[in-house]
Amino acid sequence: DPAKGQFQIQAQVREATLEYAQGWPPAEDIDGALLFDRNRMEITGRKARVLGASVSNVRVAIAQLGSPGAELLIQGNAEGRTAEFLDFIRQSPVRRMIGGFSDGSSASGSGRLRLKLVLPLAKLDASRVEGEYRFVGNTVHLDPGLPPLERASGPLSFTERSLTISEASGRIFGGPIALN
Repeated sequence: DPAKGQFQIQAQVREATLEYAQGWPPAEDIDGALLFDRNRMEITGRKARVLGASVSNVRVAIAQLGSPGAELLIQGNAEGRTAEFLDFIRQSPVRRMIGGFSDGSSASGSGRLRLKLVLPLAKLDASRVEGEYRFVGNTVHLDPGLPPLERASGPLSFTERSLTISEASGRIFGGPIALN
């Protein structure tokens, strides 16, 4: 109650680890700031690592700590090897959300991720995911029985319910391919 006083804690965070929800890979080596202001928590991360991928410009927040409908919001960007991002999918609830779609996939190359997660703390099964992964010159094996897609470049947009490829390109069977 603002009329009764103020509660605020601010701290600089260095080389921290955050286990934000059970079943999700933790963020490690975090450098950033932590703020508790009344019943709000916010972490701003300058840098971190998740399963080897370099994470930056992260905002983690709970608008109303202790509220029955409290949600953990995580937004940020990451860069790294595509294989690290596939590992994240396999080691998190995202695998279940996409029905194991990427289980047989492998990739070499790198990419950039823009991600937003909304995790209802009392009901993690209702988690929402929104993002875009941009392939940069990858070789992608979607399935061991299919030929690889080489020099794969372009965006793959996703939510917990959809997957969209637009204006992507690569090579297959020695020739160019465009995906939309």
